[in-house]
Amino acid sequence: MPTNRQLEWVEIQDFAPGLFTVADWLIPSHGSQLMEDCFPQVGGGLRAFVKPETVTTSGLSDIANEAVVGCFVHYPGYRHGVGNKPDYFLAMRNITDNRIRIYRLDTSDDATSWVQVGTAMAAPSSLATRPNPVQFALFKDGSGDLWVVFNIYHVSSDDGLYAIDWSQTGGSQVWTKLAPTGPTSGEAIAGPLAVHDDRIYVGAVPNVVWYSDSMSTSFQASNFLPLNASVTGNSLMSIVPFAPSDLLVGFSASPWNMVQGDITDPIV
Repeated sequence: MPTNRQLEWVEIQDFAPGLFTVADWLIPSHGSQLMEDCFPQVGGGLRAFVKPETVTTSGLSDIANEAVVGCFVHYPGYRHGVGNKPDYFLAMRNITDNRIRIYRLDTSDDATSWVQVGTAMAAPSSLATRPNPVQFALFKDGSGDLWVVFNIYHVSSDDGLYAIDWSQTGGSQVWTKLAPTGPTSGEAIAGPLAVHDDRIYVGAVPNVVWYSDSMSTSFQASNFLPLNASVTGNSLMSIVPFAPSDLLVGFSASPWNMVQGDITDPIV
């Protein structure tokens, strides 16, 4: 056997910064563990890196001809026991029929296959190579009901803002279109999306930010704020909320706006 007399024994006792296992538990005092695929923390110690996981494609109707244009996942809790399980949403753009389909895989309800929640009308074939992204957000209303809201801007009659009731399960799930009335003809309610200060915010064409009633999925005809509407060729590109009461609104061809305070009487 090879000799080990040249080796020096060293006992590591200082684990003050802490180590994290893949199960997200701290190593006991003076403990140690073989760590793989970890990354350092700002305050010291290591944490396990994200671990990829295969998700089923069962239930996706035409996966060979569909491309993802939006995805969302949240952890609402496990409906049938303790703990959390993910609730997945996919927006798929089909290159053969030019439609957007919304799918859901709710493993919090032990689902093993995607459910097709809705299908949008076909867009013109000339737009087949230029799909618009679908954004998702979570919203809880004043009754405590949880909604997954999302936008579709596909240049079809189904463009708009939609919501799915989280409590729906199984194959009978449907989307609900939230359709605020635009102040001008030809307005498309399907721009950037955000949830902030107990309201849903969504952009429109031209540059208008619509907002729901407080703690509600309802929109009134007066619930809109025009911004930079006189700039030719301008588009509203993003809405980013900052607590407690700021909205940073980004544009393609004009300075960005900071909207502060009560949205019904804001400072811009």
